[in-house]
Amino acid sequence: MAQLHLLTRSPFSQDMTHAFACIGNSDQLVLMGDGCYLLHAKLDNFELPKPILFIDEDCSARGIDADNMADFRSISIEECVSLSLAAQHVLTW
Repeated sequence: MAQLHLLTRSPFSQDMTHAFACIGNSDQLVLMGDGCYLLHAKLDNFELPKPILFIDEDCSARGIDADNMADFRSISIEECVSLSLAAQHVLTW
């Protein structure tokens, strides 16, 4: 894996165009914290790597129902740590 991108801020609170343009097809994207609100964003204009990963506990804490969402997969905090250790670079947005 080339890069791991951790989206921790709400995509509605800022323009994420630059961040999304930096994410390559071989990268991985993890939604955590307020970044989980991306589950409800319209992503048609961006080519993001699939599946987009999210921390299930963060979604639950925000009342976001992420069950059966295409192109998304839930991971644990432990899995996120493992991805961080395996990545060449970790970028936080």
